[in-house]
Amino acid sequence: MKAKKGEALFEADIDCFSYNDITLTFTYPEELSGFAVSSSENAYIINIFGVNDIMSEEEISKTSLLNILFNTIRISVFSNHGQFKKADSGFSAALTVDDIPISVTFSEDGYLTSISAEAINFSAEFQKSG
Repeated sequence: MKAKKGEALFEADIDCFSYNDITLTFTYPEELSGFAVSSSENAYIINIFGVNDIMSEEEISKTSLLNILFNTIRISVFSNHGQFKKADSGFSAALTVDDIPISVTFSEDGYLTSISAEAINFSAEFQKSG
């Protein structure tokens, strides 16, 4: 994933195994490389360069990048929300995540290709790996 939040650029690998098993591992900028966050049923496991900490979902702001990113993936990838429309090169959907409007796009073969949340000045592009 290549993303932008405000003027900050970052890159991360995202592994999505199930609704409650998503891992985000930062790869850029260098000072964040190795910082990782994983979801569980009601919490986030934050790995800060080998030291784990757990934060409940209630401790994370609803408008935080972490909350928006994980919940957008949960809703768009693992939920049957019926919002998809055929687009030029795949599918698109307009979702609401914790009262924030989100646009997502998927490729023809069903992989998430982008997330955009103008209200929090966030956008991300995804590439299929493996």
